[in-house]
Amino acid sequence: MEANIFPSSTNFTLPTVSANTTGGTWTRKLVTTAEQQNFAIWYTYYRTRMGLVKSSVSTAFAPLTDKFRMGFISMNPLVDSTNANSGVSASKYLAIGDFTDAYKAVWYSKLYEQVPFESSPAREGLARVGRHYAGKMDGINKNMTPDPVQNSCQQNFTIMTTDGYWN
Repeated sequence: MEANIFPSSTNFTLPTVSANTTGGTWTRKLVTTAEQQNFAIWYTYYRTRMGLVKSSVSTAFAPLTDKFRMGFISMNPLVDSTNANSGVSASKYLAIGDFTDAYKAVWYSKLYEQVPFESSPAREGLARVGRHYAGKMDGINKNMTPDPVQNSCQQNFTIMTTDGYWN
């Protein structure tokens, strides 16, 4: 996609379109400063699915404090994506911890460094989280920390985001 956005104060000589042009008739639209800013924000943060997720998650989690415990794992975190027993890669996993300011910095860094990768195995991803809460550290959970549950009555949640494409 290419976009040419110019301030409304810019003067243009509109090109003539010949009758044999197959691209249709185009009319140049001069945009306001507010429209330019709106487009710039969209282009920077939301034009890709990964950018949308990173922006949305970081905005939603911003008000959370150290009263919460958070962790991070990508949906496809394996060291070798073709080998389920290769273990979880440290670049795609952060053990659950108190959401202190120091931990937040590490957590956000982990979120922002993620890049799209081949597949999104949702069922395996959710199974991995369930096994993690059950204290399992073998198979698809290899290289993860021990059971993160601190109290038998604590609530635990998983938030999974996916592009929804069938791979």
